[in-house]
Amino acid sequence: MIKKFLYKQREIIVEAHEEISEDDVNKYKKFRSVFGIIYYLILIVPDEEFKKWSEIENGVFNEVWKVSEIDQLIEYLLLQQQKYNEKILSLPQRAVCPAPPNGHGCGREADGYDEIIRWFGYRGKIVQSLCRQCRTKHAKLQRKKIKR
Repeated sequence: MIKKFLYKQREIIVEAHEEISEDDVNKYKKFRSVFGIIYYLILIVPDEEFKKWSEIENGVFNEVWKVSEIDQLIEYLLLQQQKYNEKILSLPQRAVCPAPPNGHGCGREADGYDEIIRWFGYRGKIVQSLCRQCRTKHAKLQRKKIKR
């Protein structure tokens, strides 16, 4: 697994595999049905097995690469990681939910991309002004006001 790098909004798992079996196909289908939204599965297979793996690709894993293409895969992933890091660094890295008496939030603070995603979220390239909990609380209050 490649840590601290998202590709197509998911963490990458790169796995080498040799011969294909029905058990393997079922195992990967089950894995993707449960974890497919979190992980991006790339398989590396022997050149002579590539055609077999490619035929069953849909729904079993995300990508299949030949052993002879590992260098290109590494270059490609490093380039994607560089683009990802540049994107992360271009975003604000600090957020504060404005606390009373001046604000209508809770005072929660977040430092770094991961904390901001967890507690605040981004709207485009701008950090949300309130944390997720305060936005939920304020949305509920607004719905109650509308019902009255």
